[in-house]
Amino acid sequence: MRQRVLFVRIGWMTFYQGPQPGDERPSGGGKYNRENVGHEVYNFKVIDGRCFGHFEPSGKAAFHASKRVRLERVDPYASGDVLDDVLVVFTATRPREGGQVVVGWYRNATLHRYRQMCERPDIQGYGYYCQASKENVVLLPTKARTWLIQNKDRSLGQSNVCYTLDQRGRAKGLPWQEESVRIITKYAGENLLENPIIEAEELVATFSGGQGFGLNPEERRAVEAYAMRHAVKDFKRRGFSVKDTHLHQPYDLECAKRGQKLYVEVKGTTGSGDHVFLTKNEVTHALAYPNESALYVISGVELGSTEKGPVATGGKPLCIVPWRPEKKRLKALQYQYDLREEKTR
Repeated sequence: MRQRVLFVRIGWMTFYQGPQPGDERPSGGGKYNRENVGHEVYNFKVIDGRCFGHFEPSGKAAFHASKRVRLERVDPYASGDVLDDVLVVFTATRPREGGQVVVGWYRNATLHRYRQMCERPDIQGYGYYCQASKENVVLLPTKARTWLIQNKDRSLGQSNVCYTLDQRGRAKGLPWQEESVRIITKYAGENLLENPIIEAEELVATFSGGQGFGLNPEERRAVEAYAMRHAVKDFKRRGFSVKDTHLHQPYDLECAKRGQKLYVEVKGTTGSGDHVFLTKNEVTHALAYPNESALYVISGVELGSTEKGPVATGGKPLCIVPWRPEKKRLKALQYQYDLREEKTR
């Protein structure tokens, strides 16, 4: 049976855990969000072990009134008002650079034809159209939200809901949809739902004087992309075949040559390169494969500015093979402190 998949567009947030300082409300995502707080504000908040996702189905009716999800365009044999085992992919428009990207997804989700209400004291009156167990939910860190799906060939169109089946129940066969599903299926990177501190680590990296001191997100991405291009070229020069895996694995490149395989973590920095920032998954994978892991760092990258945005040049490369992270050289920079027990006292 063909996999049941639904793509939906929502407003942009970092955590989708409800309004909080610096992440108060969704931006973009439709007309409703311009004057109101969109219901997707709680899409990745765990409630009794589950997440409840909202998006705005097509229709000219007033908000939620008589609007419905066309379950038959997810599965042509759908009947009733509920459909199980659906992959719901959430997309949003990046507030700075523009362009629609995948921000997260629900696997094995229950999809409802009509809007349901989540009646909880802390989120009274907020609706949802899908739900899934937290074990099946992934929210990408903002640095991993790079898979563009909006251009001449990749677009959700005007609607906030994009079905994989046409009105006759036949598969559209759109390459960007199939590619997105393949990436999601292979993804083994960070999940903000499990490790929200990764966003704090990004802030530390921005202001600590290490990787990307004082850089804005666009500049930091330019440095990261430059480092990736530099590493790919370098390893190909060494005779390796190179596969870019940064979207779905806890390492950036998979390099192979005459039976030798290397999992390469790539870092770029405008600083001296005395230290770099690593995620939990990056370290865990390197420790699991101590003889096959490599760390490639290009430091002293220079940034210039053009009409199209920042451009990175220069820098000095350092390649460590094999790379075996020593625990004594790893330094914890942030901790997440749970305040729920304090609030109940």
